[in-house]
Amino acid sequence: GLVKNLFYLSFSKDDVPFQSIILPLGYPTIAFIYGDKQKIVYKEKESFIKGLVITGQFYGTYDYQVKEKGFNIGIVLHPTALYKIFKTDVSKLTNQISSINKVNKVLADKFETIFINYKNDISTYQEKIFELLESLPLNLDKDVIQIDEAINYIIEKDGLLHVKDVINKVLISQKSLETKFKKIVGLTPKKFIRQYRFMNLI
Repeated sequence: GLVKNLFYLSFSKDDVPFQSIILPLGYPTIAFIYGDKQKIVYKEKESFIKGLVITGQFYGTYDYQVKEKGFNIGIVLHPTALYKIFKTDVSKLTNQISSINKVNKVLADKFETIFINYKNDISTYQEKIFELLESLPLNLDKDVIQIDEAINYIIEKDGLLHVKDVINKVLISQKSLETKFKKIVGLTPKKFIRQYRFMNLI
């Protein structure tokens, strides 16, 4: 339940310079950026990205630019996966793409080894990534179980519900839901619902 899907994105000489607006889907990612001169621009702030990176939840669009040929390989994760894997307050990762080394050096080394050693063998890369994820001791406390239930309910309803509906489903106070949701997912439940609904409408 950690992984939604895997992706591979390549840029040939004919593709660059490349620029696109990214619409956040409500799913964080772990990716390896092979190549130079890739950056994002969020609210006029530029951030260059390279190597092993983690993408937190974004609220709103951001601009993605690639100036040189290269490719990216990554993992699209369940909304609560970062908290389960890294055991950290993921609201600190909201609206940014960061180096995983800043979050957990030991895990960063394990992921990086796979991304580097199997970048030209996608089939083996997939096997190794799933083996690593399955071997990790996940943070599955009571709070995570409640927020997973809330997320699954939002997805089941295609985001066509209100926060009070989620509160009634998971039997939790609004304040507690907001605090836990932001810590475990990275957004408030209201923002996550709005974003998920918007993406489904698109």
